[in-house]
Amino acid sequence: GEEGGGLLCHRPLHPERGAGRRAWQLAPDRPRRFDPRTLPRGLHQVVGHTGHAQCLRELAGWDTAAARAHGAGGIRTLRVADDGVTYDVGLAAPAAGVADLILIDGGLWRAPVADVALLPLAAVA
Repeated sequence: GEEGGGLLCHRPLHPERGAGRRAWQLAPDRPRRFDPRTLPRGLHQVVGHTGHAQCLRELAGWDTAAARAHGAGGIRTLRVADDGVTYDVGLAAPAAGVADLILIDGGLWRAPVADVALLPLAAVA
């Protein structure tokens, strides 16, 4: 009878974003959201589950002008570095000493087919 929580249902959240916070979002026993600043540097993870519109709401203050101007669909990068957090559209270039979440929930039900981006994967030998 509760909304999903735990590892598979986590979503990034800017904890100081203000309005709309609910006690269950960061509840220690079943957190629904997490502060991305806690991610270990060197982590590069592809994740789904959170669309662009939701990220804009949950990550307000860390979003770029390009992210705010972007419509539905697309691959986005949430980058955590020692000097801050950035939520932007597109696939960020690899960098050392950062944690990157590559968000792939492209909102396929909202985006025109021509705007659907695919994550390029390199073959592993």
